[in-house]
Amino acid sequence: MHRAGTAARRTPEAWGSLLADAARIVKGYDTPVTLRQLFYRLVSAGVLRNTRAEYTQLSHRTAAARRAGTFPALMDRNRRIDRPVTFTSVADARRWLASLYRRDRTEGQAVSVYLAIEKAGLVAQLRAWFGDLGLPVLPLGGYSSESFESEVVDDVRGQGRSAVLLYAGDFDPSG
Repeated sequence: MHRAGTAARRTPEAWGSLLADAARIVKGYDTPVTLRQLFYRLVSAGVLRNTRAEYTQLSHRTAAARRAGTFPALMDRNRRIDRPVTFTSVADARRWLASLYRRDRTEGQAVSVYLAIEKAGLVAQLRAWFGDLGLPVLPLGGYSSESFESEVVDDVRGQGRSAVLLYAGDFDPSG
C-alpha cells in the first residue's frame, strides 16, 4: 500500500489503486468487514487520514465500486431485513432447532469469561475465533451505557460465579 495524499487531491488513478488495496484487505478476512473497520485499517497503514472527509470519500467510492461489481461486500451492522423465521415443514423446523442446540461450554467452570470489544464491527471476528468456546462477546461501542452495564451485571450475577472480562480496544470512546 502506498500513501496517496488527501481525499481532495487524490487522482482517480490513486483512488483506483487505493480501492484495489482496500479490496485485498476485505478479501483477506474470513468474516464480514464493516466500512469503519476497513477505514481504520487504511488509516493505520497511513493510506488515509483519520478525517470525516476521508471516511466519506471511502464510503462513496466503495459504494460505487460495489454497485459496479468491482468491490467485495461490506457488512452494515445497523440495517437488516427483519423477517420472522419460517419453515417448509415441521421436520425442517426440527432440523433448524437441533442446529441451534449447544451446551454451555463453561458449565462447571470456576469463573465466567466475557470477551469485550470496543468496536461492534469486530464481533464477527471474535465469534469466529472464540465461538466454539461459547464465550459471550460484549460490543461496548465507545461511551458507556447504563442499560448495557446493568444487563452485563445481571448476566454475571445469574451465572452464580466470579467473572473475568477480557478487553480489546484502544480506550478511545469517541471512535
